[in-house]
Amino acid sequence: MFGLHSSTSIVEDPATGSASGPLGAFAVRYGLVQRAPRVAIVSEQGTKMGRQSFIQIRLAYSTDGHIPDRIEVGGSVVPVMTAEISIREAK
Repeated sequence: MFGLHSSTSIVEDPATGSASGPLGAFAVRYGLVQRAPRVAIVSEQGTKMGRQSFIQIRLAYSTDGHIPDRIEVGGSVVPVMTAEISIREAK
């Protein structure tokens, strides 16, 4: 994810989990990773910017499916910022 955050000067997220799931499905679909009923991939991100991260990507396929039945993304993080969002009911 890219985005300007003027208060922190962060212009790139070093580990983007929401992009990693689709990346895994893309890699399998186009033969970069061999398709199997269960596929596990590790994506290394953020190394060159000094914030190395490892994202675990797991995909599950049915026997004849080309689209994954399940995509799981996980890993560990080092928090650098926290935020809270409040949602109010519209009247």
